[in-house]
Amino acid sequence: MVERNAEAAERGVQPYAELLGTRMANSAFHGTRLDVDHVAQTVDGFVGQMERTWGLDRHSM
Repeated sequence: MVERNAEAAERGVQPYAELLGTRMANSAFHGTRLDVDHVAQTVDGFVGQMERTWGLDRHSM
């Protein structure tokens, strides 16, 4: 379940995780054939963005 912090607090629960960002991309030539290089570049770019935005280090995760 994804919900706002205020909604979790209202229900009296402690969230397990916090969603820091999202990215949508299409890496498929066909439903069964992904462009693996594009997938790798997209994931690397997204993780890099999250590192810069939130001061994270992918090697310490």
